[in-house]
Amino acid sequence: MKRHIVTVLLAVLMALPGLAQQVMFAGIDELRTGRGDTVSTLRVSRRSVTKVNMMNGGEYSIEAEDNGGLTRYLRKRCMAVQIDTMLYVNCRRMRYRRYSMGRCYAPAMRAGGRVFYCTWPVGQEAGSAVTPPDKVRLSGQVGHAIAVSGLLKGRVFYEIDMETGRSTFLGRERMRQLLAPWPEQQAELDREEGESAEVLGKYLYFLKVNSPQ
Repeated sequence: MKRHIVTVLLAVLMALPGLAQQVMFAGIDELRTGRGDTVSTLRVSRRSVTKVNMMNGGEYSIEAEDNGGLTRYLRKRCMAVQIDTMLYVNCRRMRYRRYSMGRCYAPAMRAGGRVFYCTWPVGQEAGSAVTPPDKVRLSGQVGHAIAVSGLLKGRVFYEIDMETGRSTFLGRERMRQLLAPWPEQQAELDREEGESAEVLGKYLYFLKVNSPQ
C-alpha cells in the first residue's frame, strides 16, 4: 500500500475545521442515516495529554459558543458531531463490553457504511494490541510523521454496531473480513504485526476510499 495513504489519513484525523457545516447526531439512528441537526456555533479543541491520561476518554472537546445548555447536551447526550468532513463520536455514549470509554470526543470515520473511531485501548484485548513505545512500526517520512503527531500512537480502533450503538474492538481478523474483496490488501495486512491504529488505520482509509458509503 502506498505511503501517501497513511499521510492522508493523518491529515484527515488531525483536521480541525473552522467555519464549516456542523451537524449533531442525537443517537444511533441519526448517525446511521447521516441525518442530524445542523448548527453553526460549535468549537472543537484538543485536550492536553495530561487531561486525557487523568480523565480518560477522547482527545477532543466540543462546545457551543455562548450556549451553556447546548454545551451540556454535547457533553452528556449527543452521540456524534460532524464538522465539515470530520466526524467525532462522544466517548460518553460509547461502551465496549462492560467498559465505559470515558468522556469527550474521539475522531471517527465512515467506511463501507460502518463507523470506526480511534481512541485509547480499553480492556485486555485492546490493550495487548498496542505497540510498545520502543518498537518502530513505520520508517521514513511516514513513520516520522506518525511519531511526531502522536495521534495514532498508543491508540486502537473500535467499530460501532449501527443497530445497538455498542462498540467492538477492531482487530486483525475483523479487518481481514472487511478486506475480503481485496486479496492484495489482505496479503499486505498479513505481513504487518499488531492491531494498533498505526497498523490498521491505513487499511480503514483504503476501505473509506474504495467502498460504497
